[in-house]
Amino acid sequence: MALNPLIILLLQGAIIKMSLKLNDFFALSLGFLLFGISFFILNYPVNMSIIFLSCTLMTFGEILGTTYAQSIAFGYAPVAIRGRILGLYKSIYSFAKIIGTYLAGGLIYYASYNILWNFCGMIGLLGSAVILTLMFKTVYSKNNTDWALKQNP
Repeated sequence: MALNPLIILLLQGAIIKMSLKLNDFFALSLGFLLFGISFFILNYPVNMSIIFLSCTLMTFGEILGTTYAQSIAFGYAPVAIRGRILGLYKSIYSFAKIIGTYLAGGLIYYASYNILWNFCGMIGLLGSAVILTLMFKTVYSKNNTDWALKQNP
């Protein structure tokens, strides 16, 4: 169970450093995509390699997702209320973790683990698609062909 914190401890800096060239929204979308794929992988017959792969992808997605979600929330918030916005972000994040755990338990109880993995995978893919759509509407619509890279204002 120590794989997630170990990956975060050893690789978070390197992952963020490699992703700094990417557009923040693209990096966030990539995080959601990795997170979604990690849940779909759990539908395969479970052995240690499947669990290792799923946990690794989930951790990479978590690193990209949480880092860039906070960065976007901070960057787009008006300077005068950035602290309040980040406090609200953290409150919503914590509330979602509580509600998500409760709903996941209900899905397992009334359906199955496979339904839960598919549902979580779909949420990850849907989140990735929504973020890419928003990014294309804002960045790519400006006739920019390097849509995945950071833009200089």
